[in-house]
Amino acid sequence: MKKKKLIISSVAAVFILALSWFIYVSIFHHYELILIDVVGDDPYHPAFTLDKAYLDKLFNDKIYVKSFWIERYTSYDATIRENTIWNIGALQLQGNEINKIKYGELPERFSQRESSKDLVVGEQYLVVVHTRGGLGHIAFKIVEEDGVAKIVILDD
Repeated sequence: MKKKKLIISSVAAVFILALSWFIYVSIFHHYELILIDVVGDDPYHPAFTLDKAYLDKLFNDKIYVKSFWIERYTSYDATIRENTIWNIGALQLQGNEINKIKYGELPERFSQRESSKDLVVGEQYLVVVHTRGGLGHIAFKIVEEDGVAKIVILDD
């Protein structure tokens, strides 16, 4: 009888431990959404600011970028790696802490995998960032109105 209670107690303890681990991972180790914004006065050399969603910032507000790339595309589903127009990656496997990346400028502790090409009026671009704990993307297009080029953010 004592042995049976010990076995039941052990099984219950393992179950509680597994449930606790599942709750911990669900709350603290989910895949983070990285928010990207396109900023700057020069639409041909924009800067991209990186931020986390509100709940993700409560636990850790640092962003460790592993890779960042821009692709030319016609629709989100039609992206092809051959359309990459700029690609950089962190020299460290865990990524480097960074919150802003300017197009064509290589940040410290990053390597350039694909050199930057000129951005063109009328083309659509997809920006993708892969971080230690998340992923983000934004699409934009350069348009010209009254002889002035500007960036327009596109819906997915």
